[in-house]
Amino acid sequence: MSSPTLLRSGFDTLIYAKQGCMSFAGLNLLESAKDQAQKDKAPSYIELGPEKIPCSVLQSGKKGGYAYIVDRGKQGAIYSFKKSPHANDWNILVKARAAMLLQHGYFRAKEITLSELKGFGCVLGQESINRVDYCFDFLMKDFHIRPEQFIAPPMSTKTGWIGGRHIDDKSMFAFRGRNLETVTVGKNPNLQVQMYDKRREAIQKKNLYWFDVWGIDPKDKSKQVIRIEVRAYKNHLKETWGLRTFQSIEDSFGDVVSAALEKIRYLDDDQNYDTVNVTRATLHPIWLETQRAATEALFENSSGLVAGTINNKLREQYRQENNTMLAAYARRVAVEKGLTDMQIINDLPFIVQKIIDMEISKNSEDYLKKTDIAAQKLKLF
Repeated sequence: MSSPTLLRSGFDTLIYAKQGCMSFAGLNLLESAKDQAQKDKAPSYIELGPEKIPCSVLQSGKKGGYAYIVDRGKQGAIYSFKKSPHANDWNILVKARAAMLLQHGYFRAKEITLSELKGFGCVLGQESINRVDYCFDFLMKDFHIRPEQFIAPPMSTKTGWIGGRHIDDKSMFAFRGRNLETVTVGKNPNLQVQMYDKRREAIQKKNLYWFDVWGIDPKDKSKQVIRIEVRAYKNHLKETWGLRTFQSIEDSFGDVVSAALEKIRYLDDDQNYDTVNVTRATLHPIWLETQRAATEALFENSSGLVAGTINNKLREQYRQENNTMLAAYARRVAVEKGLTDMQIINDLPFIVQKIIDMEISKNSEDYLKKTDIAAQKLKLF
């Protein structure tokens, strides 16, 4: 096993509630957009607020009384609104996505979300922080996540994923030699620490821009990326630490992360985990490196990406996926028509073109409407 090399650390999730409300005009527009989304069974694309900010409105609401969900795209935030015009109530919930925090950092992401809320036409009051995640990505080799090496307070829950299967039976964690994808200690709404295979997740979710961040080849399977993530939920932030506002997070969140990595630890290999004195146990090098990085409290870590890199990567993925799907459907046409190899090479492009021409001519208005929806969606990349 190689020594851990820190590739990147930084904020990964920011969720906060906001006292305030959407304007009457904004609520009416969201209502009609949600109705349209339910009819189309797909998000509805609108320009919201005095600043006409492009966004999509989802078909459903969100638990907690939020009637409308407004999405600003993969590099943006998700805004949830209650159907209320009363500015003294907590009617707004904001989630800054990981890609947004990666591209802009915590401070700029906070500024963008507050600016967009004003651009939507919202009246705003004070904030209340609901969740903050901070993560550490390490380059590893021949590393296996072993849940029995985690030590935590007695009441902490421990769950994991193996081959896409969720495991929460503690008796199933006493093993070696099986590849675990994720181990999670603790749960919402308190403190949670998670260790998982971030390389695998990036490929599964098609978030390939992470490989540019790490500076590694996605095809090089010998290079693992293991993420250690500290998730501080509402109860832990407010009841344990008294952190409720942006300022309190900016002043003290480093203490939250450092304390979490001391409370929950990962022991080094080849120890008798059943009988070892946990106060004297040797910590794994990856945990020592995580603790060291946390004490530096570098909340404005740069990913090394210039503006637009993530956007360009996502658009390129979108283009490649479209090309792959188009070629796959063309192959299906060739098989259905029983074309020979020579006919596939010489005639298939013209056959596909005729099929597309025919589909457009059937109902050109509907085809153009769906094309416009796809164009609106692409704006949010």
